[in-house]
Amino acid sequence: MKTVFDDLDKYAQSNAIIDQNGNHFSYSELLHLSEEISQSLDSQSIIILISDYSLESIACYIGCIRSNIVPILLGNDIDEENLKFYIDTFRVNYIFRHKNYAFKNKTGKEGLIFGNYRIDGTWHERVSLDSDLALLMTTSGSTGSPKLVRISHENLISNTKSIAEYQDITKADKPITTLPMNYTFGLSIINTHLFSGSAIVLNNHSVLEKPFWTSFEENKPTTISGVPYTLNMLSRLKFFSRDLSFLRKITQAGGKLSKDLVLFFAKSCEDKGIDFFVMYGQTEATARMSYMKNKECIEKPDSAGKAIPGGRFWVENDEGVLINDAYQVGNLFYQGKNVYLGYAESHNDLSKENVNNYILNTGDLAFIDDEGFVFLEGRKSRFLKLFGNRVSLDDIEDYFLEQTPNNS
Repeated sequence: MKTVFDDLDKYAQSNAIIDQNGNHFSYSELLHLSEEISQSLDSQSIIILISDYSLESIACYIGCIRSNIVPILLGNDIDEENLKFYIDTFRVNYIFRHKNYAFKNKTGKEGLIFGNYRIDGTWHERVSLDSDLALLMTTSGSTGSPKLVRISHENLISNTKSIAEYQDITKADKPITTLPMNYTFGLSIINTHLFSGSAIVLNNHSVLEKPFWTSFEENKPTTISGVPYTLNMLSRLKFFSRDLSFLRKITQAGGKLSKDLVLFFAKSCEDKGIDFFVMYGQTEATARMSYMKNKECIEKPDSAGKAIPGGRFWVENDEGVLINDAYQVGNLFYQGKNVYLGYAESHNDLSKENVNNYILNTGDLAFIDDEGFVFLEGRKSRFLKLFGNRVSLDDIEDYFLEQTPNNS
């Protein structure tokens, strides 16, 4: 089975990780640890990875992907009750956790220690898994009940290559982590930069915390990424008044950025020679489906961009009929090799094959202009029909945000 991390050996002598203590680790050292971890686990097993940004967490993730062990990525803020739900519902075989994460439930195997982390076995036997299943990511359905997104090796390879291509990610890039590893945007930054042989500056702090800026100034990353909240905070912190001579890229996804902030970041980046990317994605598309850069952001600040390489968009009406005319609002669909295999609500779903045929109903209402740029009108589930009129909750929310002083 081909994986997204098969060729990391070619970067053996290059820096892969700069940890929060300033230690540098090469790809050779990272791969050695990843193999040590994966060799202690059974192939075709399931492991919960309670993730943070550390050498051990990254190594465990790489080892699992390369060795056909399926990780479920969870944040280190998960409580024991929810953790036990995932263990039992999906018949998890192992748990990777920091030694400070207290887990009182008894496990079936003695824990293995890797630095400040440990891997404990559970009482569950292995279950049948689809041969292309690579990764399980969390999401929530309309009822709010937890379910997992089944990501394949093909999904990971396709989306990683596409993102690396349009962002021109190379060995010279050096991102600093700002988003959780168990969040699809955060994980895609790890995937794309490891795939490209970059060094990654590991950080577990918010941009509002002093240690983040200490690391930022010492390590001089070339890339910083964030969701709308992150960029809002950066603008308030007078980010562009800093020395940014080493910064080459700012990337944003994880929600619609306000028009004013799109224009502010795009123009500021143009002035400083920094590439600014606005992107749109979903976990069900592995990470990202569209993007646009500086000048496009200035020209079309309300847009989510064009489809990534290898993907395409279209809109349909409520009867499922294709809308060919530009600027007509409809249900947005996406097609690409990065579209997930399907959901898993229990271990019984983990052996299922691809049920989507690479097509995703995004759940968003949108129109596409005559140049192929997508404009999101809101989630279909966030519309109400009042007195025969369709009302967007997103529009109402945006209206009140605009009435709030200093909202940007």
